Amino acid sequence: MGLAFFLPFQARMFSNLNLTFLCITKIYYYYFFCGMLATSALLAQEEDAEEYFKPDYGMFSAEYQFSPLNENPLSIENLRMRYFIDYDMPLRFGVILDFQNDKPADDISLNAVRAGVKAGLEFHFEGTKRLSPYWGFELMFASQGYTATNDALDIEITGAAVDPLGIPDLNQVGFLEYGATLLLGFDLYLAKNFYMGAELGLSGIGRSFKDVEQTDAGTTTVLFEGGNQFRLNINALNLIRVGYAF
Repeated sequence: MGLAFFLPFQARMFSNLNLTFLCITKIYYYYFFCGMLATSALLAQEEDAEEYFKPDYGMFSAEYQFSPLNENPLSIENLRMRYFIDYDMPLRFGVILDFQNDKPADDISLNAVRAGVKAGLEFHFEGTKRLSPYWGFELMFASQGYTATNDALDIEITGAAVDPLGIPDLNQVGFLEYGATLLLGFDLYLAKNFYMGAELGLSGIGRSFKDVEQTDAGTTTVLFEGGNQFRLNINALNLIRVGYAF
């Protein structure tokens, strides 16, 4: 009877913890963006008429998009470079690269690789000497692959992750991904060439899922045939953009 009482209580406790975490997250970003707007207003009042804070044409900028609430806040995918072909028109480049090695069980190993590129163009408005709002677009192409080996049974599975029993997980299937994103954002220059910012995106993403195959004693069998998927997303990215132009 005691255990029967404790389990529902424990479920309610974890549910309350999740709701509390979500509330803290919303409050965190609310105050962050309010702080950014307040900082922009204060800096606008203190602008030096002779100083120019934004980068000029021919300059580069390196930027990191820090996502403190994500599972993987530090990733090379969050690094972005820009080249200003004009003072208000930078090209942007990004790399997607992630390697994972896992051991779901003693005799099972899983390798996952995600790689791709992003490229786009931004069009900046006049703004102020410190605030640079912009719109733009970005194209993306990436690939996600999985390879699992079962040393005890001499079996290899490609195209999907596996569980501790070596069974393919069809919720984690490899794919080719391609898409385009319409961007709206701003850079706020806290000092000459040093900025923080945020970005909103409307993206269309297509995926072509790979076949899941099993190779056993030299014989390959298709366990799952891939297909195509398309989705349209509005992304308010939970990130803090920090960069420097040079």
